[in-house]
Amino acid sequence: MDTLGLVMITILFDSTVQFLPPYNPYIITTDMANKLLSCDFPSDVLSTQKVFWYHNGTYIHSFNVYTIVQVNSSVSDGPTVALLNNLSIVEHSNLFVRCSATGNPIPDIIWSRDGVPSFQQNGTALQISNMLRTSNGTYICTATNTLSPSGAASVNKTDSKSIFIDVTYPPDIRFDPPINPFIVYEGQTKVTIRCHGISANPYISSFIWTDSANTTRNNSNELTFYSVSRSAAGDYTCSASNAVGTTLKTVTLKVQYAPIIVGMSNRTVTEWSTLAVTCRAEADPPVSKYWWIHPDGSITNSNQLSIANTNRSQSGTYVCFAENNLTPTGKSFLLKQRSSSLHVDVQYGPDSSVTLTPSKNQYNLTEGDSRPQVTCSAECNPFCSFMWTTPVKTTSSRILIADNISKEESGRYTCHAFNTIQSSVSSFTVTVNYKPSITKTAFLNHYVKENSEAVFQCMIDSQPLSEMTIKFNSSTLFRQSWLNSKDYKIRKSDCLDTGLYFCKAKNFVGETERSTYLYVYCSPRLDSRVQKDNKKLISPNKETNSINTTMHVVAFPKPEMIWLFRDMSGTTISLPLETETINIIPSYQPPLLTVRLIKYNFTDEDHGEYIVTFRNAYGRLVYTIATQDIQIEEQSGTSVGAIVGSIVSLLTIIIVMFVVVIIWRKRLCHKPNISRPKTLPCITCCKDCNCMKSKDKYEYVLH
Repeated sequence: MDTLGLVMITILFDSTVQFLPPYNPYIITTDMANKLLSCDFPSDVLSTQKVFWYHNGTYIHSFNVYTIVQVNSSVSDGPTVALLNNLSIVEHSNLFVRCSATGNPIPDIIWSRDGVPSFQQNGTALQISNMLRTSNGTYICTATNTLSPSGAASVNKTDSKSIFIDVTYPPDIRFDPPINPFIVYEGQTKVTIRCHGISANPYISSFIWTDSANTTRNNSNELTFYSVSRSAAGDYTCSASNAVGTTLKTVTLKVQYAPIIVGMSNRTVTEWSTLAVTCRAEADPPVSKYWWIHPDGSITNSNQLSIANTNRSQSGTYVCFAENNLTPTGKSFLLKQRSSSLHVDVQYGPDSSVTLTPSKNQYNLTEGDSRPQVTCSAECNPFCSFMWTTPVKTTSSRILIADNISKEESGRYTCHAFNTIQSSVSSFTVTVNYKPSITKTAFLNHYVKENSEAVFQCMIDSQPLSEMTIKFNSSTLFRQSWLNSKDYKIRKSDCLDTGLYFCKAKNFVGETERSTYLYVYCSPRLDSRVQKDNKKLISPNKETNSINTTMHVVAFPKPEMIWLFRDMSGTTISLPLETETINIIPSYQPPLLTVRLIKYNFTDEDHGEYIVTFRNAYGRLVYTIATQDIQIEEQSGTSVGAIVGSIVSLLTIIIVMFVVVIIWRKRLCHKPNISRPKTLPCITCCKDCNCMKSKDKYEYVLH
């Protein structure tokens, strides 16, 4: 049996058993004590049956009467609502509160709100989503049931408990003055913005002011600026805090200021160009008016200063003015003006104003004379720099210093006056007269073949132009005045054209001469200017007992000589160039070869023909000297017989020489290590011969 509220007893029995009172279920209330239940059986079975009482399956006793006693007489028989504790909840949270109630039968539960008749929720749970601060208050849980005891009238029972729901929320704040943005002006003093708390649950515990950099500016509800600067402009945040949270509210401080003209700097313009300057000012609010004042007092009502074709008279100071109106919060508007000036420098170049002192255009000097000092001047803005260019150097100076002049300094002298705008020049000319110098004397080819062209070049450096003379040895080949170069051509060169050529130059200052050689390749031949016959008849000198004769030969390069002697019997031998009794003396000055033959202690055995062969790469010449005993007719006017005899004699000499060479070669080839006199000619016999060529310049090798 439940001891709270209405009690209902359900009796389980056999169909043959009868209960008193005859209710099933048997309903009582908790205040009904000492109620008796009896179990009666029919008379025909009573003696044979036993009665057993059980409560919820638990054996009680075996008598047929069961007494129900009141277990707890102090408990009401209606609903009982459990105590509810007051609750604090943050705004916008979801509320959930459960109400517990006991009773039999089970009570119905209804939630209501004190002072709000329209609010009602059924069920044990009070649920409100998104609690607002207006939902703050007392909520009541009411439990109701109806008691209907067996054999008695029904009774309605109720019980209720209340709970206070405290809705907490962060502070609500506002600014004083309530203006955003809050406008001040640069230099304004003691400006205060207040942060007021409108409402909060719980109360506001602190205020903090921070700037846009999140730097704490103050720990109270007031933010004060004692002297406003432009850097103070920005967002300022008031933080109001309580136990629930922090509320942030931002005010924008806008700092107005008078115009500040920026980018104004002195200007430099070139004369006759356009001056264009824009006056620009930083201001808040923006500039409402600009104007310019010129150096002459005139005014331009614009922020644009524009002057076309500026001239130097327009240099000076120009002033720009800018104006605006300030509108601070809670104050009358303020008119502000500012100005800034710039200097305009109109620059110009030297133009044609370059002058020279002395102002002479031409100087005619002789090398070594003193060149005069010259000064260069010009009108310029900015100041000009000066530079002199001369034929030999460049100097940075206004003054060209006087000095002794050389021929290299002949030419144009120019003063350059220049600045960043322009440059201009002024010039004069110096002519330097000087002694000739021959810069070139040469043949295009110093070595030419006979009958080919030879070109002699002569070049002269002089002022004024020179008289040129070209000579060969002592002969004048060419002469002409006012000339500085000449190519003199020898159309068909001859052996006798070999020699020294001269170029001579002369003007009124002085003269000079220079020479060079020409060599003409040619075969040996007699110098026709001295002798024409290639045979000569001589007689011994009886006083000195000797022969002495000279041959004049023309050849280039120098020919080699081979001397033979053929005695009266026709025997031919090689003749050494120098012995105790023979002296052959050559002298060579291209192209002339002079050979002198001297034979001392002349005897009858020395009579005969002295034959010399001159040979170079371009030909050969055979010259014969006969003593008086040999009848030799001169070549001119000789008969046919004489000519035939001469040819026979020449062939005989050649054959004899060839035989001698063959014999000597055989001897050398069989005796490769023989020692030969240095004066003997070297003959290459074979690859095994140890035949050394003599270094004597008058020894020649037979080929």
